[in-house]
Amino acid sequence: MKTTFNQSFVLRKTNPKQSALATVYLRMTVDGSRTEFSLQRQCDPQKWIPEKGRLNGKTEDVKSFNNYLQRVESKIYEIFQDFISSGIEFDGERIKARYLGFDVEKPRMFPDIYEDHNKEFQELVGRGLSYGTLQKYKTIKGYVAQFLKYKYAKTDIEITKLDYQFIKSFEIYLKTVKHCCHNTAMDYLKKIKKITNQCIAKKWIDRSPFVGFKMSVSETHKTFLNEEELWRIAEQKIAIKRLEQVRDIFLFSCYTGLSYCDVAKLTNANVVNGVDGEKWISTCRSKTNTPSKIPLLPISNSVINKYVGHPVTAIQESFYRS
Repeated sequence: MKTTFNQSFVLRKTNPKQSALATVYLRMTVDGSRTEFSLQRQCDPQKWIPEKGRLNGKTEDVKSFNNYLQRVESKIYEIFQDFISSGIEFDGERIKARYLGFDVEKPRMFPDIYEDHNKEFQELVGRGLSYGTLQKYKTIKGYVAQFLKYKYAKTDIEITKLDYQFIKSFEIYLKTVKHCCHNTAMDYLKKIKKITNQCIAKKWIDRSPFVGFKMSVSETHKTFLNEEELWRIAEQKIAIKRLEQVRDIFLFSCYTGLSYCDVAKLTNANVVNGVDGEKWISTCRSKTNTPSKIPLLPISNSVINKYVGHPVTAIQESFYRS
């Protein structure tokens, strides 16, 4: 929607009996709606040129007065342009309040924006978004806080202050101080970029701090355990119960193909009879929200039987029933 704008200076005699001087008012018209306010400056109406909105004369006082009016006019127009570019709804009263200092917006700080993102993300965990990804965002937020202290000796930074140098310095910090590999650092930066893109969409910033920053991923060569190695892990005697449970969950993941977050949410209700009459797992993948049916091989079935009635599984059942 096109916004029309006009401004001019007019004189008002507030008390003609006490003074021959008149007070200068600024008149704004936004989309046909008029707003006026006093500049708290007075002048001789005999020297006033209504068509120009200026005093007539060449004395230093007149020049100073007219220069002041020019600065006011320029500032008002600058505020008008700021509102237009930001997309924020406004009127003459809003421009007046901004000029008088009553409408100064609190700077948006990046850590606060990040925290708000995490809260929104948490509400969607289990509804298309995973708990594991949420934990990554929380980890990155902690790294950002530590980086601000390490690099800038402060705890906050305005979102508008994020630039290429900030991103590059944070990459170096992740690799040198936090000892992250290249791909992990890129994954963390990718998540920060998502948040800054949201800020652009909300018109909080005009330009992405990632402009000119190259996001690259190094090719990795993964090795896989063979059947003999898996059996050696399965047969290993472990005295510490906690580590034994970690080993069993790892084996269960290997023989079912389920990620840890998918294994963690399984309950007895997910174990069903398959088309072959054997036990199967019926679940929905956390990351893709797609249904999945997996036959239970003997070793994965033995892990389930091992933990029947175990206190941890009882807590898990109670959690997912609530």
